[in-house]
Amino acid sequence: MPIRVLLVDDQPILTDGIRTILDTRASEFTVVGQISHAKEVIEAAQKLTPDVILLDINMPHKNGLEILRELHAFTTITWKPCVVMLSLYADKHHIADAINSKAQGYLVKMSVGEKEVLEAVRTVAAGKTYFCPTSRAVRHALMDEPTHQNKTLTQAQMSIAKLVAVGRSSKEIAEELNLALSTVENHRTNIYRKLNIRNAAELTAYAKEQGW
Repeated sequence: MPIRVLLVDDQPILTDGIRTILDTRASEFTVVGQISHAKEVIEAAQKLTPDVILLDINMPHKNGLEILRELHAFTTITWKPCVVMLSLYADKHHIADAINSKAQGYLVKMSVGEKEVLEAVRTVAAGKTYFCPTSRAVRHALMDEPTHQNKTLTQAQMSIAKLVAVGRSSKEIAEELNLALSTVENHRTNIYRKLNIRNAAELTAYAKEQGW
């Protein structure tokens, strides 16, 4: 079954190029739509039910991050698209906003090539996260910073702690966050130590207390 992709950007020259890349691999990908106006995205997404949406972060009239947050409200048990943000920028501010808005991927337009597009779509469709090489270093730096929610945990540890709290295994977390299993296990050990808890059950109780 081909991965269904919706392209959203106000610059057709970019989406035309991405569409060409995907169309040449029709057995693996199907472009279900190509949109240039922010106001059409939600309706089109609900109608076309794509698996992956490549979404411009700086759309006219409405920010792509606002659209992403609206999409979260319309997802269902049977349809929850993965969203890869397209941006001209690879700075800390834009990438942090994308992460906080629960984007599954990030592509910097100026460095987007065939390899990055294909890898991004394949990776997020498989339930993992993808950040292009240009944005990856910034993302790693952000993951090492303490969060505002809990000053004792880094962003990476918070992400893992929340997944542990909802019952995910270390293997499942590693696959979802595109991390090595040993990395996840090390983070879990540090999370328990920092929060002075002993196991996943105690972490779940702590998460409820904190309102995660």
